[in-house]
Amino acid sequence: MLTIGDVANFDRDGFVLVREMFSVEEVEILHNSILGASRVHERDRAVRDADGNLSRMALWTDIGEDVFGAISTSPRIVNSMRALLREEVYH
Repeated sequence: MLTIGDVANFDRDGFVLVREMFSVEEVEILHNSILGASRVHERDRAVRDADGNLSRMALWTDIGEDVFGAISTSPRIVNSMRALLREEVYH
């Protein structure tokens, strides 16, 4: 899914935006899962950025048998990260 230009942009900017990595339907499933998942709400934290803006995030290290595990182990994500980091990634 990444192009050579995407990798070059990542090397230059430290991030890359990949449009349509997931379909609209897949994003809707993920969004609905976030809204209803106790896993997310149990780990939800408020964090302020350098400008003082508030963001919310939830972190965990285990791979669950849920939509979050499916996304994080998706070949679209894993192979993209391999290309950007130029090494194996572990999850």
